[in-house]
Amino acid sequence: EERAIDSPVSIVGGGRIAGEVSSTESLELEEKAVSLAGLVAGFNLFIGLFNFLPLLPLDGGHIASATWEWVRRGWARLR
Repeated sequence: EERAIDSPVSIVGGGRIAGEVSSTESLELEEKAVSLAGLVAGFNLFIGLFNFLPLLPLDGGHIASATWEWVRRGWARLR
């Protein structure tokens, strides 16, 4: 089935799009550069916004602080 033109793209799909854009003969060099820069900027924006979500399995800060508290309590028990 054909993909919708506005559907989400994975990083592999983004790589395929970048390859198709860079290998096409119908675009000038400047158009290719702008298109590839927009693609990279879009992925960077998505990753930046995704990092704002506090997802516990993906958030190393919570795990690090919980481990530090566990070590501190264990040390206090020994003393």
